[in-house]
Amino acid sequence: MIGAGIFILPGVAAEGAGPGAALSFLFAGLIASMAALSVCELATALPKAGGPYYFVSRAMGPLIGTIVGLGAWLALILKGSFALVGLGQYVFHFSPVPILLTAGVGGVLLVGVNLLGARATGALQNLIVMALLVILGVFVGRGLFAADAAVMRPLLPFGWGGCDHHYRGGLHLVPWDREGGCGR
Repeated sequence: MIGAGIFILPGVAAEGAGPGAALSFLFAGLIASMAALSVCELATALPKAGGPYYFVSRAMGPLIGTIVGLGAWLALILKGSFALVGLGQYVFHFSPVPILLTAGVGGVLLVGVNLLGARATGALQNLIVMALLVILGVFVGRGLFAADAAVMRPLLPFGWGGCDHHYRGGLHLVPWDREGGCGR
């Protein structure tokens, strides 16, 4: 799935960590691929609808499976909400339409499509993914010709453990932050 994060997070990461933020996406991709391979293995071994609930309930029982299933459901609801707010931010960037109004209308439209059934929902999802792939293709194609190597220096302005001071607000709860983990 291509989510709003692919359009929003790289800019936020580059602002906070500098050009070396691309390395964090590389490392995250390696870690995510390990998780994806595990899920593929589970789906092959247990080919039944239910996803995380089914996998965990078979391994640890129905109570833990229910907790995991509810957690997955809640995560999808929150992810959908964040994506709709991201859509609202894009629309607001190009027009004066309020962010929450766009998010609310988008949410109502998605509920309406879901009420039409799985076939309509799948067709809309395919259309959205194709549009996003075209947008990403244009972005990458134009970016390749507009790339400036001077912008990539220094690659790690805050060092390997560095992050910008914008993120220190919540990081003080993490023990490594007290040991200068953010390069300060």
